[in-house]
Amino acid sequence: MQVPDSFSETYLGHDLDFAPRPSAGGGFTARLQVVHSFGAHRDQFSVDVGSTVFPEAEQAALHARQAGLKWVDQRVDPGADASP
Repeated sequence: MQVPDSFSETYLGHDLDFAPRPSAGGGFTARLQVVHSFGAHRDQFSVDVGSTVFPEAEQAALHARQAGLKWVDQRVDPGADASP
């Protein structure tokens, strides 16, 4: 699976931001923010994706992205947006 260049994407109506952060000792840590907006209401979540330090930014981003997809899947009703 390839990581988008922007380190963000929209998945099932949720905006995922998985830009990695440089680690003080070298490497990169994964970071995940999830935003879901509906009407005038907006929910924003900082999701714990662990403290593993990855040698490459892309590895950290991919880890956070996969965690984000799973996080959304566990919270979204799969039938909510289905057409009748």
